[in-house]
Amino acid sequence: IISKDLNLQISIQNRIVCTIKNINLGELLCELTLETENFIFQSIITRNAVDKLTLKKEDTVLALIKTNEISLAPIND
Repeated sequence: IISKDLNLQISIQNRIVCTIKNINLGELLCELTLETENFIFQSIITRNAVDKLTLKKEDTVLALIKTNEISLAPIND
């Protein structure tokens, strides 16, 4: 979940302030590359959401992460 309102009053506890480094636009879905002080990650949201929020590179946004929607995979060194 992405929000441009950094003071959003919502029950989701996992909040990360980040900067949009890239937006890969698709017809239905878009991939955002988000950067924080410590790491870079991607978020998939709808094209409609990108358009409604008028998201663009270098925007500061709040990433809201629901714990039941996180997928992890081991990295084999």
